[in-house]
Amino acid sequence: MQRRERYPRGGIGGRGRCSCPIASRRAAAPTLGRSRAAHSGGAILGSGDCTPARRPAASCGGRAHVTRPVRVTHVVATTGVSGVESHLLALLASFDPASVSARLIVPGPGPLVDAMRARGITVDLGAPTRKLDLAAARALTGLLREGADLVHAHGPRAAFWAAWAAAQARRPLIVTVHELRWRSLPPGARRVAWVALERAALSLARRVVCVSQAQKRALVARWPSLQPRVRVVHGSTPWLLAPDQMPRASPATAAQGARRLIAVGRLAWAKGHDRALRALALARRLGAVWTLEIVGEGEERSALTALTERLGLRDVVHFAGSRAGVDERLARAHAFLSGSRTETFGVAVLEAMAAGLPVVAPAVDALPELIEDGHTGLLVPDGRDADVEAGLAAALVRLAESPALGATLGAAGADVARSRFAPSALAAGVSAVYRECVAIGLDS
Repeated sequence: MQRRERYPRGGIGGRGRCSCPIASRRAAAPTLGRSRAAHSGGAILGSGDCTPARRPAASCGGRAHVTRPVRVTHVVATTGVSGVESHLLALLASFDPASVSARLIVPGPGPLVDAMRARGITVDLGAPTRKLDLAAARALTGLLREGADLVHAHGPRAAFWAAWAAAQARRPLIVTVHELRWRSLPPGARRVAWVALERAALSLARRVVCVSQAQKRALVARWPSLQPRVRVVHGSTPWLLAPDQMPRASPATAAQGARRLIAVGRLAWAKGHDRALRALALARRLGAVWTLEIVGEGEERSALTALTERLGLRDVVHFAGSRAGVDERLARAHAFLSGSRTETFGVAVLEAMAAGLPVVAPAVDALPELIEDGHTGLLVPDGRDADVEAGLAAALVRLAESPALGATLGAAGADVARSRFAPSALAAGVSAVYRECVAIGLDS
């Protein structure tokens, strides 16, 4: 028997009558998009495939009823500058305030908080972080009870705590999956533990949002029971909130000496910087004179530095550390290089495309959804490390020999980034997921 999904008393889409003088005093339920309310069932959604059938209009003097936006509390367990935080900033800054009232709960101060508040987004401190902090979890429950119709968690740690708190607060949970831990972490006990925790959290989610079709396929293949609840909404980047203000690269510009590559991403096994370094060494042996700047921090810094020395690349590779000023760094480069072993979406790749850089990368996971080989970048088949490195090196040789090709690929990539992956498209897709949850509440 299919489980009936109900909202708690006082949640969204309740059965209370509208708040006109002849109705009860209950507040009108929130809606998204064009909507009208009727006495027989609160608010009625006016758009979207999952909306319930319209109910007959009741008397209230023939007047349309004003409904409030759906109140969504987003929870994240980090406050730095990475793919998850970029996704959140692009999303929350792009919602239609007449449809969605968004609030963010974070563990503490940080760059994300500053960026959100600068855009007028409400941010509260109090999300649990790495530690087993039950007091913080109870505080999160209280925040959710105060003003949330829906709870939207981002990332595995936030999903774990938000699932518990949302259940205690009796609020529906949505989870956006930003990475697949069985792919992004090396084999071992830590990976086993995180996968188990994430599975537990996702089992409690009313909707699971994947940021790519590739991610959905992998998630459903591992946990088939999630299939009916999974939706795909491609990610974006806050840079595309004002694309005309972005510094633009000039891939065809003549370089004095070596041409400049850039790689951006956490210094972690999953990002494959070791593969990028070996590809660079091979390309240089084949006559392609490139340098490489690696932007990012992480636990692999020492190992990557040692590999750079062994490959004889000390004078041509620069570890820049923090992402501060990464937009200007991209604009100074001639191409973007990725050796990633897994990419559930590829925010750094999208940012490089938006800056007008040709991208050289393995055709792994979601990257073929962003990059069309030979049109917006150069993709090489994924597989054994040695084969990927050889393919990347060949692509680098090709770009070194034809700067005009790099300029053509970069211009096409910028057009695709700005048209297909705009923050407004992200917000529209996520709003559609919220409409489903509101519709479920109405039909319960």
